Amino acid sequence: TPSAADASILKDTSYYRVLDVSRGISNAFNAGALSAYFHKSIGGYHPAKLSIYQDLIEKQLYNFPNCLPVLNMLNTKYVIGPDPQTNQPVAQQNANALGAAWFVKGVRFEKGPAAVMNAL
Repeated sequence: TPSAADASILKDTSYYRVLDVSRGISNAFNAGALSAYFHKSIGGYHPAKLSIYQDLIEKQLYNFPNCLPVLNMLNTKYVIGPDPQTNQPVAQQNANALGAAWFVKGVRFEKGPAAVMNAL
């Protein structure tokens, strides 16, 4: 059964992705099956995750909420987090999600993977 947060998000018929941090940021990427059942999630667990995406998770997304540009890049329109008073999941809309495709303003070349992650 979807939570109230899931139900409110499911009313949106556009293309979007969801990050569920209601049980903690680590859970969102290691065991986040509930949000993946109802939504296109940026989290969840898969044993054969692409290493570059795993790097993005570890170097950027684990710094939530200090990773908003990366969430925007991944078209994360909704973040599910705990309500501070009830601790129940609540959906918050990210108005800055960039959509499924977008144009970049320019291209920068970096010296290696670590420099790329730092540049984000």
